[in-house]
Amino acid sequence: MEESKGVCWFRDGRVLTPREEKILARIREVREEYHKLRSLRDELAREDPDSSKLDRLDEELKRLKKERARLDEERQDAARERMKLLGHE
Repeated sequence: MEESKGVCWFRDGRVLTPREEKILARIREVREEYHKLRSLRDELAREDPDSSKLDRLDEELKRLKKERARLDEERQDAARERMKLLGHE
């Protein structure tokens, strides 16, 4: 279906707001970046377990985990907002 009044729309069996779409897109980006860095870190750990790059990669992985947790909280808030817009709260 098409976007209705710029507030919510139906997509893939779900009603989403533009805010939710934006947050979910960012979550996917963070997840992809995390998996790339995790693979790189695992490969580097096999090749050179004493590499100083491992610490930097670990820090970046921690940062991405925190970002993902923050985005999840924001996603839940956006879902509550959607429920209010739809009259369920």
